[in-house]
Amino acid sequence: MAMRARRAIATRWSRRTVLVSGIAAALAACLPWVAAGSPCAASGLFKHRASAAALGRRYLARYPADRAGALRLAEAMQAIAAEEARAWVRARIVADFRSGEVVELDGWRLARTECRLTALEAVG
Repeated sequence: MAMRARRAIATRWSRRTVLVSGIAAALAACLPWVAAGSPCAASGLFKHRASAAALGRRYLARYPADRAGALRLAEAMQAIAAEEARAWVRARIVADFRSGEVVELDGWRLARTECRLTALEAVG
């Protein structure tokens, strides 16, 4: 039982959890700007915008047709209340993994939603 509890704690603080939490927190913080019509819906989402944009460029280079998917995500984000943003992003990412909508990029397995958020930063 102690081993199972230790594993649960380790899983709770995985790189993915930290990344998702950071994206969700940033999204919640910037939604008022998104609703105000900023040029890029992902503007201000990332603490390290240059890194997010670089990842987004690599994603778009590998999946150029998904630029439209990133723009649809931006539109959907504008319709979400700031209080609901964290849960919305988390639910989208979980749904991506359950449905197999994952991308391997730079050695990471990322949900398509995560990639689209970085793509928005790249095109912004």
